[in-house]
Amino acid sequence: MILFLPETYAPVLLGWKAAALREGTGDVRYHGPLERSGESSLIRKIGEALYRPISMLITEPIVMLLTAYLTFVYIVSFSFFTSAPFIFGSAGYGFDQGSTYLMFISIVIGLWLCAFASPLYGMLIGREYKKALAAGRSHPEPEAMLWWAMIAAPLLPVSLLWVAWSDFPSTSYWSPIIACALFGFSLLSLFLSTYIYIIQTFTRYAASALVALTLVRYVIGGCMVIVAIPMYENLGTHKATTVLAGMAVGFVPIPYLLYWHGERIRGRSRRVTSGHV
Repeated sequence: MILFLPETYAPVLLGWKAAALREGTGDVRYHGPLERSGESSLIRKIGEALYRPISMLITEPIVMLLTAYLTFVYIVSFSFFTSAPFIFGSAGYGFDQGSTYLMFISIVIGLWLCAFASPLYGMLIGREYKKALAAGRSHPEPEAMLWWAMIAAPLLPVSLLWVAWSDFPSTSYWSPIIACALFGFSLLSLFLSTYIYIIQTFTRYAASALVALTLVRYVIGGCMVIVAIPMYENLGTHKATTVLAGMAVGFVPIPYLLYWHGERIRGRSRRVTSGHV
């Protein structure tokens, strides 16, 4: 597939254009951005690609905050998936193994609900564009992309608490199943919103920011599987899921903090303002 995709990286396209202009006009003053900055060796480029994500993780507050948040979301996800046998299996509603894992269908439905709700997200972004145009700007600030995260952030602990205190044998199993759908909706909403925000914020270095975020969350989230099973065995489904919900409450302010103060935080970042490593 890669072989058939067109080049879209603007500095490379400008370099090709500059080369065509030099060849067509004989004027050697035409240079692309990469040519002006000087060519780097392959080893140097690899070194920069490995160094930059770590550097951004340490020095960029936005990357640090969202890495912590999405890592926690992954911890919750892996722990929540591990809880299925405890909630719906023999210790809970008494489903067999096959039926127990059908609860993931409700999470998928929540993901689809997030996709079908995208017109609402478009309306919120459109309102931000109108406000930007009224203020004389051509487009809104990247914080406009956080609307979906601000909606989904409180829904995550709500869905966890719903599951935690409705998974009693005396309660219909449909209650935690519906809560699982809400969990899926909040999960995808958070990831979409924060990823778009990072891309809009760091533009040229967005890939490095996403690498830092992805590496940390997979390593820590994957380790959580080892912890989740004994946690549910020792605490039980009610208390263990409530612990996750309580931790989720602590992360709820992050999207709002970035929405209100993100512009000031971005102003202190040299990668956002100058584009240098």
